[in-house]
Amino acid sequence: MKYKNIKGTQLNSSVIIMGGDGFGAAINEKDSFKLLDKYMELGGNHIDTANIYGYPTQESEKTIGKWLKSSGKRPIIATKGGHPNPQTMDISRLSEKELREDLDKSLENLGIECVDLYWLHRDDAKLPVSGIIETLNKFIKEGKIREIGCSNWTSDRIRTANNYAVEHGLKGFAASQIKWSFAQTADKYEEDSTLVAMTKEQYPFYEEGNVAVMAYASQAKGFFTKYAEGGESNLSEKAKQRYMSPENMKKFELIRRIAKENNVSVSTVVLEYLINQPFDTFPIVGCKNTKQLEDSLAAADSEIASWDIRLLVEAGNA
Repeated sequence: MKYKNIKGTQLNSSVIIMGGDGFGAAINEKDSFKLLDKYMELGGNHIDTANIYGYPTQESEKTIGKWLKSSGKRPIIATKGGHPNPQTMDISRLSEKELREDLDKSLENLGIECVDLYWLHRDDAKLPVSGIIETLNKFIKEGKIREIGCSNWTSDRIRTANNYAVEHGLKGFAASQIKWSFAQTADKYEEDSTLVAMTKEQYPFYEEGNVAVMAYASQAKGFFTKYAEGGESNLSEKAKQRYMSPENMKKFELIRRIAKENNVSVSTVVLEYLINQPFDTFPIVGCKNTKQLEDSLAAADSEIASWDIRLLVEAGNA
């Protein structure tokens, strides 16, 4: 497993992060423990969850907390707060009171005293960044979190927040968590309007190299792998609506060729696209079984030919 330092922090993370959405719910506790054990066994050291995962009972954090206690292991633990109530997604929850409630509950669920990387799950562009950064730094001073990140924030808002932090001697966002994969989502597909994806407009900000990227939905819900295994009939209707396009079929042909010539899986090629960006990018993987996990983590140590990597990155960023 390869590791990278998250710039500006003391956190050295495995290049592939284990996503905890589904733990204790879609994935039962026993199987969740197996996945976590296997992830650590294969060299992973960074687990990502959120207060909202397993809503409304927060099963993901609770399951990870039970595993931490039973295993005695202590990888990097990242969780998120400040997610709107699912019934009122247009009403933000970023006040100090709401964030404190979320954070304290997360610490209780996880059974730890300090979160290594604490994310704000959503933004509210109507709010000034000053109060948000001040609140998060208050939590840092209290010893409840080490580093801060933002999920589904635009690059303009991140820049404004981090400039405020520098001007006032405070910690800014060390990382940004956004939707990003090799697959292109169809323009007509209706996404959650509160999500932020990597685009050509967002990309230049990250090229500056000041903020690491943690890419969620990094494998496009297994689109290319499922297509390789069984063609269009192996895809759900939702996947077809979201990803079946001439652009993605062209990308698939490139993936298939690179996978065959380098003797690696389709999943490995998809993740190599993100790992080999010109700035620090850590894909988050959500696996339902150890076979999927082993296949995904193979990307951290694969040795795809440099010219194929270049073609892959160019095709994905075109």
